[in-house]
Amino acid sequence: MPHRPARRPRPASLHLDPLEPRTLFSADATAVVIQQPNARGFLSSLTVNVFTSNSSDPITGGQVAITEGATTLAVKSATQSSRFLDGGISMAFTLVLPPGAHSLVATYIPDATHTGSASAATAITYPHYTLVAEGSAPGQSASAYVVDATTNSPVGGVVPFPSFRGGVNVALGDVDGDGVPDLIVSTKAGGAPLVEVFNILTSQMIRAFYAFNTSFHGGVSIASGDVNGDGKADIIVGAGPGGGPQVKIFSGADNSLLASYYAFSSAFTGGIEVAAGDVNGDGHADVAATTGPGVQAQARIFSGDSTTVLWQSFLGPANFFGGAHISLADVDNNGKADLLSTYGAGGAGVILRYTPTLNTSTNGFVGAFSSLGAAGGWHVALVDTTHNSRPKFVAVNALVPPIIADPFTTTGVTIALWGGVPNDSLATFISA
Repeated sequence: MPHRPARRPRPASLHLDPLEPRTLFSADATAVVIQQPNARGFLSSLTVNVFTSNSSDPITGGQVAITEGATTLAVKSATQSSRFLDGGISMAFTLVLPPGAHSLVATYIPDATHTGSASAATAITYPHYTLVAEGSAPGQSASAYVVDATTNSPVGGVVPFPSFRGGVNVALGDVDGDGVPDLIVSTKAGGAPLVEVFNILTSQMIRAFYAFNTSFHGGVSIASGDVNGDGKADIIVGAGPGGGPQVKIFSGADNSLLASYYAFSSAFTGGIEVAAGDVNGDGHADVAATTGPGVQAQARIFSGDSTTVLWQSFLGPANFFGGAHISLADVDNNGKADLLSTYGAGGAGVILRYTPTLNTSTNGFVGAFSSLGAAGGWHVALVDTTHNSRPKFVAVNALVPPIIADPFTTTGVTIALWGGVPNDSLATFISA
């Protein structure tokens, strides 16, 4: 049998869909910067194509690696199924990346018959995204969903609290600091005061704990925000009806108790609702709380994880005792969160907007958005579906489909968020 001479190193070049085919390096280059992956915020899908200059001698081995700096994000082996007709290979990758600037490099790692190397780096800025989380209403099987608000497509979902049908509260926040927001859920009234945290991409549980004594079944209001500036979202809880108006803040880093206090008089047992957002623009999340049914709704905002009151006001008319739902969100993109409030059950379908940094003679009241249609019980937050610095209200109600509405034109449109049924809790996450 005649001796076959060793094959020379195969020149190869790489390019990335959806860029048009081209040689990005010299003939022996085997790496290329990922210049334009098909990225949507934290979840990036990309295809790496490795071409050979000799299609009669196709690539049959080796690997493709995706790296960022010294970190290898993914490695795939070349297989028969990944080949395409010109003798090269095509590989699809899905990466989990936080928004912001990234320098990614795709490298073809040759086998024994391939040699050559090269490297390069550049910055990529990923687009903004908005996530919406919904929790099931009382009477439904416990569930929570996360939706991409721009595409109205599912990101993930969980079925917490088996056999519990009392309703699920939701929040979104990057608890573990990996750059991907996590889904936080808690029980409404009727269940043990359990809080669970899930990775939204894998639906794997990250953490579970009881927010209050296990004998308390009044429900747990939840919110999330980085109150201490450590880069991880902390978990804020408020006691539901039957307990005192207690607020607790648990560290995202290690679940230690950062703060515990009464937001209102300890004699009030109608339950409270909590929200989180940066009201004073200091870079730390502040905590808002409002009273539940039984009294005229009152809100207070506390600075970070302290008990310092930044702002307080009654919400709505003095003769309405159905409670209020609140959220903190930056409506006008000035770097400071506004307080959004809706009436509880029995009230009007109105969103009230307050800007706590305004003069106290008006309590910061800006105006009312009154196109929700149905009566009260709405939960409201902000979304930025067009990424044009003009966020919109999103509101859900257990009785009717959710809506998205423009706070500057007082118009609303009914939408069908993934999940298919009306829901009774809401949270959003708008990327930086």
